Amino acid sequence: MSEEFFEVKVFKGNSRLPEICEVRKRAWQNSMKADLLKDPSFIPRLNNDEDEDTHIIIEDNGRIVGVGRIKMKNDFSLLSSFKDFDLSLDRPYGELERVAVDPEYGGRGLVHLIDQAVLEYVKNNGMPFLFVTVIPPRDKTVERLGYRRLGEYMVTFDTKEFSTVAFVYESK
Repeated sequence: MSEEFFEVKVFKGNSRLPEICEVRKRAWQNSMKADLLKDPSFIPRLNNDEDEDTHIIIEDNGRIVGVGRIKMKNDFSLLSSFKDFDLSLDRPYGELERVAVDPEYGGRGLVHLIDQAVLEYVKNNGMPFLFVTVIPPRDKTVERLGYRRLGEYMVTFDTKEFSTVAFVYESK
């Protein structure tokens, strides 16, 4: 059996957003977000705020098959609502969002590749910390990666609410 090789890249800009959104649509077809995909305006609205974001993309022979987005944030109000949040709020931080893997590539470790690339990006780009909300059982994975649990958190994704667990990763 030959070993698979996937290329991990950091991407900024909007030239590949249609490909990124296609991966998300395929990944979310059978998830909690499936109902949102029925709204034809959902994906275009998702693209509206991504031009300045950083995407970690996984490619297989030039085709995007996995993605995670790092959004820079300046609003600290959400974080200060967690009683265990004690990090300095003196500069922008990152939020990891919209991790998705093409279902055809599931079970091949692509989420792990995305996670590792995200943490490397955070460390190498001077981000003080990275915030993320996840749906169990992914909470166990992010804890193993060194994220610190902040608590339960309700996330509104478009018009739908999800119960999640919030974490923070400190850049060292």
